[in-house]
Amino acid sequence: RGQRDQPALKVALQAMAESFQTKDGQLLGIPNDSVRDVISKHNLGFIQHSDFNPLVCRPLTHKGTKGECSQDSSCVIAHKKMPQQQDLPEAVAAEPTIKLKLFGIGFKKTGTTSLDSIFHYVMDHMGGSRPPDSERVRAMNNLMRGEDPTGALTLAEKHHYFQDSPWCNEPQRLYRQLVSIYPTSKFILTVREPNKWYNSVRESNKCPSKNGKICGERKMEKYRDIFNANSTSREDFISAFEEHNLAIRDFFLRELKQPDRLLE
Repeated sequence: RGQRDQPALKVALQAMAESFQTKDGQLLGIPNDSVRDVISKHNLGFIQHSDFNPLVCRPLTHKGTKGECSQDSSCVIAHKKMPQQQDLPEAVAAEPTIKLKLFGIGFKKTGTTSLDSIFHYVMDHMGGSRPPDSERVRAMNNLMRGEDPTGALTLAEKHHYFQDSPWCNEPQRLYRQLVSIYPTSKFILTVREPNKWYNSVRESNKCPSKNGKICGERKMEKYRDIFNANSTSREDFISAFEEHNLAIRDFFLRELKQPDRLLE
């Protein structure tokens, strides 16, 4: 996307690089320097946002002004340059394209919705599936009630792409089990500047004038349980956020000794 929007999406692009194919083999216009740098560094191709699910270009709010994603905007998706299917050896071309599972384990409001939009595009073009939101939320609630993670692990067995809760939940840290169950899986840690992250969490949980959903402090308390924070204060949320990210890095680098399975 543009320079100010989720830089963590580069994580997802790299994680899925080997599964992408170019749409028509042509490199379209590059809208800004930030995208150009990514393409150059990682040898990525480029597809304009109009080729993608509209969810990728959902309306954004920045400093109180609403900006619509349009044909002239810089909302983009990049992919690894790969040979066309017809150019591959017959035996290779016949193999299933989905060979691994991708788990987004970053906290809420770190780009998880955008990551999910990318997963939707991959499913449309390469196959595979993600858990339905209703089943994902049910597994999350079961985990938060102290039940065993059977529901979440069952979803992991059935599908290929995952993000948000329960995969990011503390202190359950499902990724510690998933790395062994699926030895070829990759894990995407989406991150964000801590204070901006907290502001986004707080803003997203405000109660509109008429809304039957949980919101406000009740929603913040639910997030507190997901993040395993001591309170909903800025200090405690950010402390939990930084501890979560540090624990993940430490696990893959020092304990598991497989840093290549973590993308950040």
